[in-house]
Amino acid sequence: MILDSLRRRLRREDGWAMVTAMMVLVIMLGSSLAVAAYVDTQTGLSRQQRTRETAFNLAEAALNQQVVALGRLGSWSSTSPIPSCTPAATDLRCPAPSQLSKLIPSADVDTTYTWRTDVRDDQGSYASFYDDGLLSSSYSYDANGNHRVWVRATATASGKTRTVVALVRAEQQQEDIIHAGILAGALDLANSGNKVVVDGSLGGAVDVQCTPVQGGPSCVGYNWKSNETYAELMNRVGQQIQPANVTPTYSSGPILSAETLARLKADAQGGYGSFVQAGQPCPTSLNGIVWLDVGVNCALSFTGGEFNSAQNPGFLIMNGGTLSLGGNASYHGVIVHMNPLNLSTSLISVGGTACVDGNLLVNGNGVVSVGSSGSGCNGGANVKFNPAAFDAVKTFGAAGIVQNTWRELPPH
Repeated sequence: MILDSLRRRLRREDGWAMVTAMMVLVIMLGSSLAVAAYVDTQTGLSRQQRTRETAFNLAEAALNQQVVALGRLGSWSSTSPIPSCTPAATDLRCPAPSQLSKLIPSADVDTTYTWRTDVRDDQGSYASFYDDGLLSSSYSYDANGNHRVWVRATATASGKTRTVVALVRAEQQQEDIIHAGILAGALDLANSGNKVVVDGSLGGAVDVQCTPVQGGPSCVGYNWKSNETYAELMNRVGQQIQPANVTPTYSSGPILSAETLARLKADAQGGYGSFVQAGQPCPTSLNGIVWLDVGVNCALSFTGGEFNSAQNPGFLIMNGGTLSLGGNASYHGVIVHMNPLNLSTSLISVGGTACVDGNLLVNGNGVVSVGSSGSGCNGGANVKFNPAAFDAVKTFGAAGIVQNTWRELPPH
């Protein structure tokens, strides 16, 4: 009987439900752990990708901000090196750290993030392709004067580092300036006769701010004699100025705006021209952009030499002093006298067989004197209006990345 009872118990299946449940539970737990591990791995990869993208965005932002900072400089050929910039930088030629951190609103940009920018000239073999060997160069400015530099930016966020580089070019902009052959307070034709000394055949007018007065001083070229009519006066003037497009009582604003003057001055100071300030020797050449600052009282006088060319005109800005061109001296370009003291004397004179192939502009009451043998520019007039000369009135404004030069550098 006891054996029968044991056999009945052995044949019962009540405990298998527990065993099955445990097996299913083990399988589910294993699957859950596998899924959790997979999710954790993907989350880690996603975090790494996010931090890499944050570092990349930070490096790109640093590069773009450095380009903006270069654009504020106007020119980069100064021999004062542009420093390597970091978040601790205070130099105005560097990106602004406070602005840069706001550009990347990410949790990965914490107190441990860092960035750095470097500027190097595109010299030699680095003219069209960047390599980090350029970092050993000491030319952290536009040493070759071609208005191009390499900008390198690297950034690290949460242990991830990315580096980008681009060739940056200074963009020139045309500046507004009064277009006239001669603009002055008064014009003095220093000789008489039927020789043409001012040639405005290409559209250059002669504008003077004075009003002719009979018996008074020279205004439109000659004194208005008491025994002649105004038409007779202009007939005499027309023998020396062709076409006889002379406008008296001309009213104009400043030849150049204060903003334009500031940009031109920055270019001259930055190395893309000659900048002469009070106390320095007077210039011996008028090639390119020449800026004579306020307080410079140079009495410039040239009786020979050719300055600039018809293909590459120059630009002379005088904030003081006088200029005399005589002999066979020739100047191609625009000459502007700002006449800060509003003098009413002769500030620019052209005589002999000298030639001004361009334009003469004087602010205020300043006088322009022209008078010669009538064999100046190519055997013609001494002042020949050339509208193309205004192309020289340009400044360097915003900076821009040269197309197809931006790239990311591989990690080192």
